[in-house]
Amino acid sequence: MGGGLINANDPDSTYGRSLFDFKQRTTMWNPNFIVNASAGYSFAVGRAILRPQLYVDNVFDRKYLLKGAFFSGASVGRPRSLQFRVSIGT
Repeated sequence: MGGGLINANDPDSTYGRSLFDFKQRTTMWNPNFIVNASAGYSFAVGRAILRPQLYVDNVFDRKYLLKGAFFSGASVGRPRSLQFRVSIGT
């Protein structure tokens, strides 16, 4: 939740150290919450099992920024994406 990148403001003595001190003065972005979902079902078709599955990333198509890993910069989060997968087993 949230980007986590900091801005150029220097920390001061009002810095809290508890779990819920989010340091809004020094962070660049507000926190965000992204919802992903998936659904699937198994059908018996003859001697085979058919499993269709649907995956949805960023269900509400929220726009958000991600903190870069290690030394990379910030990146834009993925927009809503759909993935459909079918597997056949015995």
